[in-house]
Amino acid sequence: MNKKYMRTLSGFAEQLGLKLDSQTLSIFGVHNGYSVCLTPVNGTYQFMLSVSVSQEGGVPDQNILKQTISQSKAISSCKVQGYRVNYVVRAGMTVKKSAVNLQEALETATNYLRQNGFENCCQSCGTVEEDTDVYSVSGTGALLCEHCFTQRSEEMSSSELQQNQKKENLVGGVVGALLGSVLGVAIIVLLGQLGYVAALSGIVLGVCALKGYNGLIN
Repeated sequence: MNKKYMRTLSGFAEQLGLKLDSQTLSIFGVHNGYSVCLTPVNGTYQFMLSVSVSQEGGVPDQNILKQTISQSKAISSCKVQGYRVNYVVRAGMTVKKSAVNLQEALETATNYLRQNGFENCCQSCGTVEEDTDVYSVSGTGALLCEHCFTQRSEEMSSSELQQNQKKENLVGGVVGALLGSVLGVAIIVLLGQLGYVAALSGIVLGVCALKGYNGLIN
């Protein structure tokens, strides 16, 4: 990653009173009582500002949240996915202007949420949590409570383990097929010496290879 770009992102985070994750390049933390995550779009100075909020115990209304766009020129769009709300923050013509846009978008969005009674919550279960945090899940920032993060981590570990087992079984199957083929060739040579027809030899080779494959993957 370009060092100059990293320094710029680090400067953005410092100005906003947030932190930078150098691996995901996400700027995250708590602002105005809400857990927030700023993710750069394709290595540019355009950002996606994400929060997770509950509206009267349920998912937020996108039509209500879209009103934020009219209150700030820095925000170009707003999309709701369950409890997660994603605002697109415009890139400025300069780095300094981009920093100004980020500050303005952050203030406008969180102030609007507070004024309209939206509560900080976990994007997965919707539980209202003051300590909902930003976690890295599959390389992206997720606004989760500790319980849901632990559950996600366990699910990912289980899925990774299953994938590794499938790969190991595939390798074992290929090795088994090769060993079966070697055995089949030996039998073909023996059948040839005894004068049996070639068709029977082909059947033997196929059966040995198949048995060898199945034997090692199971």
